[in-house]
Amino acid sequence: MWECQFKQYKKQHPDIYDFINKQRPNFYQSHKHSVTENQILQSVVDETLFGMVEVDIEVPDQWPSYFRHESMTPFEYFSEMCPLFCNTEVPYEMIGKHMQTHVQTHKLSTGPRKLLVAGMKGRQMLIATPYQPRI
Repeated sequence: MWECQFKQYKKQHPDIYDFINKQRPNFYQSHKHSVTENQILQSVVDETLFGMVEVDIEVPDQWPSYFRHESMTPFEYFSEMCPLFCNTEVPYEMIGKHMQTHVQTHKLSTGPRKLLVAGMKGRQMLIATPYQPRI
C-alpha cells in the first residue's frame, strides 16, 4: 500500500489511527506538532523523549539543579575519566613530547592520524535517548 493510500485509509477508519497513536511513545502523543528547544531538553532530562538527538554537549561549570555532588565540581568529577569520546584526526604537533620521541625513535610516520580522543565537550554529537516503556 502506498503512503498516500494509507493516509486515506486512516481517515476512513479512525480506529486504525487511534491504534497507531496509542503505540507512539508518550512524548509524541503529547507533542503532535512543533516543539520548542526547552520542551525537547526537558523531555530528555525527564526521559520521556525516545529517539536520536544531535547535540552540542559539554561538562557544565556547576551541577544542574536535579543532581548535586557533595564535594566536587563537574570538571573535578570527570577529570580522571572524561565522559565523551570521539574519533578525530590529530596532527603530529599536537601529541605529547613522549609520543613524539617514540615516533622519531621507531621511524614512524609524522603525518596526522585518526585517534579516539576523550574530552569534556563535543559538537554535533548524535546521541540515543533512553527508551522508557509505558507501564
